[in-house]
Amino acid sequence: MKILLITNIYPYNRNLEKDKNSRALHNIIKLWDSDVEVIRPLFFPRELKGGINAGVFQRKRKFLIDNIGVKAIPIWKIPATNVYFYNTLIKYVRNNKIDPDIIISHRLHSSIGAARLAKIKKKPFILGIHNSDISSIQKNEMKDFFFDIFNQADRIACRSQSILNEVMRIYPDFSHKCFIAFSGIEKEIITPLKDNLEKMQEWKMKKRPIQFISVARLKKLKNIDVNLKALANLNSNIKWEYTIIGDGEEMSRLKGLAKELKIIDKVIFMGYQTREKVLHYMQKSDIFIMVSAPETFGLVYIEAMAKGCLVIGAYDNGIDGVVEDGTNGFLCRPRNNAEVSEKIEAIFDMDCSRITGILSHSNQTIKNYTEEKASSTYMKKIKEAQKANYNGKI
Repeated sequence: MKILLITNIYPYNRNLEKDKNSRALHNIIKLWDSDVEVIRPLFFPRELKGGINAGVFQRKRKFLIDNIGVKAIPIWKIPATNVYFYNTLIKYVRNNKIDPDIIISHRLHSSIGAARLAKIKKKPFILGIHNSDISSIQKNEMKDFFFDIFNQADRIACRSQSILNEVMRIYPDFSHKCFIAFSGIEKEIITPLKDNLEKMQEWKMKKRPIQFISVARLKKLKNIDVNLKALANLNSNIKWEYTIIGDGEEMSRLKGLAKELKIIDKVIFMGYQTREKVLHYMQKSDIFIMVSAPETFGLVYIEAMAKGCLVIGAYDNGIDGVVEDGTNGFLCRPRNNAEVSEKIEAIFDMDCSRITGILSHSNQTIKNYTEEKASSTYMKKIKEAQKANYNGKI
């Protein structure tokens, strides 16, 4: 089967460790037993202003990432509009005689060109929806603007349960097309349950402070400030340390807040770290805390669970649906630092048997979120879409 994936959130650096784009989609499709080609739109003028090397736009040959061909193509866009000029992409497909069996697109702005191409080529089409897309179609004018694309899609790949719920609420007539396209992790990184329980015993017996960790680009929506305020309000009998991995525009403000809250001596800002180091620090930590909103799925939560961390996430966002509050992790309302404090204190006061049960359920949950399972689930839906009517009638 020949698959063409069109998305502006795909890596386009051979060295994945240096690419700031999420590898979540790449980790799914690299396991497909198919001929996959990726076109990565680069939007002018926004992405050029964002510092992308202009040489990328002049790349004449596609390059390989794990044997998957990736081609970056410039797409002109009129600022502050939904007017995109996808003729360059369509011309590239035509001139290179690319004839896929199915076209997949992730992110609505990429889908404008992908849906047009699918009509021209008369091919089935899968539409991938992320949390930022939900923000767009919640506006009535955007809901109407993208209606035809949702209608054309043979399947709609929602990146989390909360996204699927929103799509079904906004476009109830398309509910039968929707499925969850979750992300997965390498099964090799899952630590044994016994190691996780030994780690829990250390802080429960007060042999050391309880270790909190967050890993994210430091943007406002990640709500790292909520974590800091919540930790500052904890009972004084709780000894803790907090490691923040990541860089971004919020760094200086968060450092200032930690000083203002008089907890700077307990907070370690580590900046950007390689994934290998991130996993290392996760394994040394006890609780992964990030009540970010909006959030698409958050592969980092899955990685934290794999490394034996108790996870605190946000209700009605990416990890909700994977994590069940009090069963295999914990959920709070996104901007409620008092609730986060209460949840942490409740965890601290839990007896070992209760925490053992939560860690055990978490360890079992994570085994259902491997790359292999994510990949095979998505491929099943691709094969279904191949059998669907081109006009979207299923």
